[in-house]
Amino acid sequence: MALYAAAVLGLQVPEQQLEAMLAAAAAAIPSAAPQALANTLWAVATLQYRPIKLGVRPDDAWLAAAMDGSGAVLDGAGSQELSLLLWSWAKLGVRPQQAWMQGWLQAMGQRMGSYCAPALASSAYALALLRFRPPRAWCEQLVGESQRQMAAFGAQELACLAWALAVLRLRPDRAWLEDFQSQALSESGSFNGQELSLICWALARLGHRPPVAWLAALLHDGLELQGGLAGQSLVLLVQALARWDLPQLKEGGKYSRAMLAATSVTLQGMSLEQLSWVVWAVARLRLAPQLPPGWLAAVLGEAEFNP
Repeated sequence: MALYAAAVLGLQVPEQQLEAMLAAAAAAIPSAAPQALANTLWAVATLQYRPIKLGVRPDDAWLAAAMDGSGAVLDGAGSQELSLLLWSWAKLGVRPQQAWMQGWLQAMGQRMGSYCAPALASSAYALALLRFRPPRAWCEQLVGESQRQMAAFGAQELACLAWALAVLRLRPDRAWLEDFQSQALSESGSFNGQELSLICWALARLGHRPPVAWLAALLHDGLELQGGLAGQSLVLLVQALARWDLPQLKEGGKYSRAMLAATSVTLQGMSLEQLSWVVWAVARLRLAPQLPPGWLAAVLGEAEFNP
């Protein structure tokens, strides 16, 4: 309970006190109810993930005990607990063994209809983080249930779901994609830059090219390219736009100057991989004649610092 409270409140816990919390949590694992165990793992994963991180990472013995304990409660866990358990392990960078995953898939499959939209998106996102692709029938069940609940998905859930399906290479049918586009359009004012770029990147990776009018609405007629995007988010969006190869982005197109201007101001600090993707997009869209003065020199300069 103490770990959970610290995570919810975003507290920075002194190292000695944190060690005592982890020890108390470990002692409670064998008798912990599904909800309590899910909350504990969520707290540890959340505190590790936030900018104010745990000063002490749980050791292998703690993680092994938590893995055994979480595996033992899968049958009795509800949909929310199952989602939290998998998300927590994914965020901790710990991939459960095959037997644990099979138990989770079975429990999740039995409760799929009771999952709310956030839990569905979170579960799909965790599977993608773990690079674990379930059997085809199970995946079809997930895709079908997400379509049934599509109207309940908010901006973050839509982004996580699309990214997960793309990473796991689960291509939905046209009806699903149309429902997804419709729901994304209804949430277009709620997306932040990262969510917007994830959706575009995911659709492009899935081989789906949305209508130009839909894209223009989602990008606020190009305004998203002019501010609010930087680093990896901008790179993912640029990748998607280049894959779609839209006339609006080619030489003289409506968004080409905005895209080049956006990359110009965010080149500094990009990794070599990110720089490579930006250059690839510029080449694919044949935008070299439109490059701002000093753009190529800036790219080469950054590349020198990222050998």
